[in-house]
Order: sequence, then structure tokens, then C-alpha cells
Amino acid sequence: MSSRFKFARAGAGVIGAAALLMMAAAIPASADPASGVVDGGTDGYHVNVGGGGLHNLKTSLIGFKLNDGTQLGMYCVEIHTSIDREHEMVEQPWDEYPNPGSPFHDNRDKINWVLHNGFPVKSTDDLAAKVTEGGASLTDGLSEKEAITGTQAAVWHFSDDTDLNRDEPLPDGGDEAAAADVIALYDYLTGDANGGIGDQPTPALEVSPTELSGKAGERIGPFTVSTTGSID
Repeated sequence: MSSRFKFARAGAGVIGAAALLMMAAAIPASADPASGVVDGGTDGYHVNVGGGGLHNLKTSLIGFKLNDGTQLGMYCVEIHTSIDREHEMVEQPWDEYPNPGSPFHDNRDKINWVLHNGFPVKSTDDLAAKVTEGGASLTDGLSEKEAITGTQAAVWHFSDDTDLNRDEPLPDGGDEAAAADVIALYDYLTGDANGGIGDQPTPALEVSPTELSGKAGERIGPFTVSTTGSID
């Protein structure tokens, strides 16, 4: 199932007070930092992760509206930090993450990989194929709600040093099939396939040849255009 969200630049920024991570890139990179406000979202299941009261946590692909109206999808990091829904938030480089003792610093390449390879950058069908290729089984594929839940739990695994509770992963009424599907996706995103992705380089655009000449009124070319960025 497709998402209504566009994707922000993966690996490019932390938004606000260590609360949200941008999803991966389908909008042009800009020299100016992104800014905007939290605006809606699509819920996954609630999850139990680790101890210390980390139970019945809401998962969501969080909506974030830029000042130009572009709608982005975000995931949460730093579980104990509340999301500010009242004030504008501004993109900051990942190496300026404000909590010096957070596992985020050691694991940000792993988190970046999750953002590039989780939902919604990868469709539910693509993720289901990856999960089953690894030997896991799913019940009637992977739903959007399951995909959001597994992706958020994987982000928290690396950003907050938590583990999904396998005995009762979904405390809010998710059935056994949904719980098994979420665990299977979580295992894929946090497992050996996750080799990490470093900070994303600035997208490049090249046109070849760089110049051609011809007569006025006649077609000139061909030209080859290549880019390391995403094309929407």
C-alpha cells in the first residue's frame, strides 16, 4: 500500500529536541534546513520494548508539514522525549544530536539503514519479499500497520537500546499473526542484512556531454542526464 507522505532526506537531519527522524529522500536536497510542524500521521500497533516501563508504546509514521506545505513522514527516537506539536521544529545535522550519552551516536549508520530499507521507503510488498527471502514466514503478506510498527521498533532498537518483547510484542489487541509479522520485519531490519549506511552524500547531477553546438532552430543532442539523488 502506498503512503500519502513524501520522504525527506534520509540521514540528513534530526528534527527538534531529539524526537523525530526524517524518512528517506524523494524531495530535492536544499542548502536550507527543513522546518515545519508535526501534523497528523498514520498509526501502527502499540508495542512492548525492553524494561523500565517501556510498555504499550504507540508507534506511528508521524506526519510533518514543511513551511511550504510538503508533507513528510517521520519516526520517533529517544522514547522518553515528548514530541512538541505546538512549535516549529528545524532540521539539524545528525552529528549535533543533543544527548551525548545516547546510543544514537554509535548506531546512527544502522538507523539510517532502517530508514532507507523500512516502510514507507520500501513498500509492504518489497518488505514482505525481503523478510521471506531470509526464511521467515508471514501471514497474508505484510500490512501497512505491521510495517510501521516493525520499522519504528527497529529504529528504537538502535536509538534507545531496546528489544522488542517477543512474548507480548503487541499489547493493544494485535492478534498472533500480526505479532509474528511485526517480529519478522523487526528481525530483518535489525539483523545481519543491516550493514549500516553512512551520512548521505549531497545528490549530484551530471549532464553529458557538457556542451554541443548546432544551427538555430535545429534539435541539439542527445544528452545523458545522471544523478545520485532520487527521482520523483
